[in-house]
Amino acid sequence: MFDVIVCNANCDDALLDGMSWVKLDDDLMPNYAVYQGDLISTEEPWHHDESKLAQVLIDIYQDRTATLADSV
Repeated sequence: MFDVIVCNANCDDALLDGMSWVKLDDDLMPNYAVYQGDLISTEEPWHHDESKLAQVLIDIYQDRTATLADSV
């Protein structure tokens, strides 16, 4: 269904009671293009930082369309 997985790689900060980090299943790595990065908010580590996430999505787009631009 998906060919790309984007996930947070920074699981160092403390979370609120009852919360736990969602971690990537290593079995997915060989089957998908996995992009990992520090995506958490420094103020609220239980939320994604929208700027960090947006930059990762832009980077993925550029990475995956670079060959299209090269062929023009």
